[in-house]
This record gives sequence, structure tokens and C-alpha cells, in this order.
Amino acid sequence: MPEIVWPFAALIIGLFLGFLPAMLFIKNSRAAAHQQGRQEMETELAILQERLASAQQQVQHHTSELGLCQQKLDQCKAEQSQLEAEKARLTTQLQEEVRRSEEKLSVLNDAKKELQAQFENLANQIFDEK
Repeated sequence: MPEIVWPFAALIIGLFLGFLPAMLFIKNSRAAAHQQGRQEMETELAILQERLASAQQQVQHHTSELGLCQQKLDQCKAEQSQLEAEKARLTTQLQEEVRRSEEKLSVLNDAKKELQAQFENLANQIFDEK
């Protein structure tokens, strides 16, 4: 029986000695793959952080532009209110001037009729005298 044990023990030792480098190779391969994966993730993370920073700058820029546009809008609204008030004032003033002009025209037409009547009377008197 010892004759069978020695070859069997040699086989087990041989398998162990063959298995050990294979395990070390697999372990090193896994470590290398893990390291490569980690580097790829770090690279991707750096790219994403860069994109995030760029997007944040764009948001800040657009927020600033929005603030300026809001100020311009507020100024335009204020100017529009002023212009509408000025328009209302000028419309009222124009209506008042039109009313006064119509009154003056009416007075002039009445005066014209009166002068025409006086002229006719005067002309008739002169005609009657001659």
C-alpha cells in the first residue's frame, strides 16, 4: 500500500504546485483587470466632473443673462407705463384743443354771419340813400 500512497502523494503535490501558480496568475489577472477598471472609472469620473463644471458655468451664465433680461423687461414695462400715461395726457389735451377750436370756429362762423348781415344792411341803406 505504501507504493500507491507515494505516487498519489506525488500527484497531489504536483497538482498543488501546478494549481498554485495558476491561482497566482488568476489573482494577478484579476488585480490587473480591477486596476484597469478602476482607472477607466476614474477617467470617466474626471470627464463627468468636467462636463458638470461646464454645465454649471453655462447655468450661471444663463442665470446672469436672465437677470439682465428681467431688468430690461422691467425697464421696458416702466417706459411703457410712462408712454401710456403720456399718450392719455396728450389725447386729453388734443381733445380739449379740438373742442376749443370747434368753439372758436363756431364763434367765427357766427361773427361772419353777423358781419355779412350787417354788410347787407349797410349796403341796402347806401343803396336806398342813393
